[in-house]
Amino acid sequence: MRKFSSVLALSLVFSLFLGGCGEKPAESSSPSESSSEAVEDVGGHESSEISLGGEESSQEEPATIAESLPDVDELEPAEGTYVYDNAGVLSGEAFSACNDYAGHLYKDYLINAAVVTVKRLGDKSVYDYAADAYNEIYSGRGSGLLLVINEAGGSDYLFRSGSCAAFIDDDSLNTAFFWATKDIVAGDYQSAVLRLMQLGEMCPERVFDNGGLLTSEEIAQLEEALESCEGDVALLATSNGTGTPNEDIARSYLERRFGQGNGIMIMLDAQSKSTAVVSGGELPSELGKAKTEADKSASSGNYAEAAMKLIEALK
Repeated sequence: MRKFSSVLALSLVFSLFLGGCGEKPAESSSPSESSSEAVEDVGGHESSEISLGGEESSQEEPATIAESLPDVDELEPAEGTYVYDNAGVLSGEAFSACNDYAGHLYKDYLINAAVVTVKRLGDKSVYDYAADAYNEIYSGRGSGLLLVINEAGGSDYLFRSGSCAAFIDDDSLNTAFFWATKDIVAGDYQSAVLRLMQLGEMCPERVFDNGGLLTSEEIAQLEEALESCEGDVALLATSNGTGTPNEDIARSYLERRFGQGNGIMIMLDAQSKSTAVVSGGELPSELGKAKTEADKSASSGNYAEAAMKLIEALK
């Protein structure tokens, strides 16, 4: 039997969800490694002895080959790559579709998105593997959505952090897992991946609260206010402990969201309790006074008020 599970993680704090069961397609591989989770024989294969040919063949040679394989599927993060199909379950067309969609989430929703298929977990649980994969690909930062398709057996896993943890509710997640299970049973990995990753569109399109600085009500109010601005304006709320100036971080997100030469990005930083505003063009002259007032609000921890003062100056 195959199980799907998810994690609700905010600042890497997890809660477990198990949902949906189904027989795995016959062509899928059976478990090759046991993990800290209960591993099921999803392929229905019985163990058998292997002969590599010749009367003198022994059982030792296959063991040597197995020992030469890595215990855990490794990742090699690459720019522009969001899908790591280590298990080889995606066709070329499916890979492109899933990679393009994850790239859409990365750019338009500022979600650190990734899909990883695995066939070896070693002694890791799928949950630990997902957290490690997110750390390796995205240094554990930002709002993230990382799906692990676990061909080693047992549970698949959806990791959520930041706004993905706050805005993807369990009911929607449960429903997506139920139908994704059916997709996997039918061998349609592309539909399963896209169905689960599309949950990312439940997150805001203009307010990106990576630091948990705002309530859901405040985010809704700020989303509405940003929509009334002329041009493209977005808001990043975070806690900058990197040593990189706020303006540089805000500009990197601006270019990621709107491209070079376009839009305005407002940044709220809980680390310095201050604001930053960057643009691909000229900023209005009245913004200077508004920023001074916004920084006063941010210094007292009133980040929603700080953001609204800046947004009003940009209308």
